Amino acid sequence: IEPKTSNKILLLALLRETEATNVTLKCHVLELQATNILNERYCKVLCGQLANKEAKKQKGKEKGKLMGNGLPCFLSGDEFYEKVVEFECEQKKR
Repeated sequence: IEPKTSNKILLLALLRETEATNVTLKCHVLELQATNILNERYCKVLCGQLANKEAKKQKGKEKGKLMGNGLPCFLSGDEFYEKVVEFECEQKKR
């Protein structure tokens, strides 16, 4: 295209500049999409690792202790009996 007026020359220059900007923006969009895909995959891996860690931690707590915190406490006869019954029910469920 051979522009004949200065206005057409200016418009063609702006058109080329805009096309170059669009190409740059399309490349940037592709980079962002790729980064998003990688971040989603990484989050899924971390979520799985966290779930395994929590399951392992929970499994470790189920060692069969009636009073699990290890601190001494005073229990009346009825309170202790209720805790024993509750503990035995939980053991049967497993």
